[in-house]
Amino acid sequence: MTTIKEFFLLISPFFLENGEVNEVGLDEICLTDQNFLVGGELGNIDCPKAINLWTNIFQLFNPQIKTYLDTIIRATGSKSWAPFKATLASALAKIQDPNWDTRLHKKNLGGIRSLRGFDNRFVCGPLFSRYEYYPSATTFALTRTFEQNEPFTLNYSANIKPPEAKKAFLNVVHIINVDKYNRFLLRSIVLYLLNYLKDFKNKKFFLNKSFKSTECSLENTFKLLKNLFDNLPSAGSSSIPEIGVHTVCETVLPYLWPTITTIKPLKIHTSPDNHSHSYGDIEGFSSKGKLLLVIEVKHKIDVDGIIISIFNKKLKGENVPLQYILTTRKTNRRYEKNISILSVINFIMEQLQSANLQTKDICSKFENVFFRKIMDDRRLSLIVQNKVDEIFEFYGNISR
Repeated sequence: MTTIKEFFLLISPFFLENGEVNEVGLDEICLTDQNFLVGGELGNIDCPKAINLWTNIFQLFNPQIKTYLDTIIRATGSKSWAPFKATLASALAKIQDPNWDTRLHKKNLGGIRSLRGFDNRFVCGPLFSRYEYYPSATTFALTRTFEQNEPFTLNYSANIKPPEAKKAFLNVVHIINVDKYNRFLLRSIVLYLLNYLKDFKNKKFFLNKSFKSTECSLENTFKLLKNLFDNLPSAGSSSIPEIGVHTVCETVLPYLWPTITTIKPLKIHTSPDNHSHSYGDIEGFSSKGKLLLVIEVKHKIDVDGIIISIFNKKLKGENVPLQYILTTRKTNRRYEKNISILSVINFIMEQLQSANLQTKDICSKFENVFFRKIMDDRRLSLIVQNKVDEIFEFYGNISR
């Protein structure tokens, strides 16, 4: 059985040298088992030699493994991380204790321990908080389809999505637990998945560091926003209009709203507003805590009577001077009592134009912060962020 220390050395960017643990980065992972290495060396885990090593091992022991892993990896592009996390946790748990049939993911199913607890303590937790390889600290088991009280057999009944990733995951855990224990295959699976995480982090790092708006005009910012909202993927991008509105409120705050001292941080929706005691997506307060600004943001939805009624109920009779319902749908500006209803783009541009009277670089400030918030938002998939990066590069007045 692999010791906890050896286990950590395998999953983290460290290697063992003369009994000491030295930080060297994921590129320099070394495995202490020399029998696993080709010619006694592995070196950079994404070098051609390493890729050939994994491919040869997959071909030698089970040619379908690589296809299954690639399917699981592709699912992360649409934000389906649970199959990936479950596969990595299962493989690492099997390495740590070869006697554990990791398909038995709960103790009441006969498992040696809880795979969810193992993932949280040894895999998902460190990979998120310590190394920033995972986009969130959520373990696979917090996805309800992985919490059914039945083993991860090929007939597992829960509706894991996407279905091709479900099939791939169940086949991988079947192979590593039913076939004869094979530490070479298991370690190749782990390193193949870790290499993807390293590439994922590098791509996120590149996007996070790759944009700086220089001189720009209201016209340029308008074109950028129009093309952004017109061309965003329909799935997984609904938070971006909220980020844009929140950003412009923070940007213009010192120039336009002297009585508003605080814009509440943008919340992550885990429950409806009526359960979270929120008035809207964006809220602004005075120095004494009085609510002065409430904005509700809708993505590709018409603002109808039902939405207005819900908005009024959330205000609970509060006398809020600035009330807005915004949408990315094309809409004519109108008013319902004290509620101003208009498009997200028009709201943002109105605020920037007003602030432009006092500071000429307001558009550059807005674009820089907007881009940074999008790239830092862990809710957004790499696919969405790449699309945003392309639009900012084409329409933004940028330097890289």
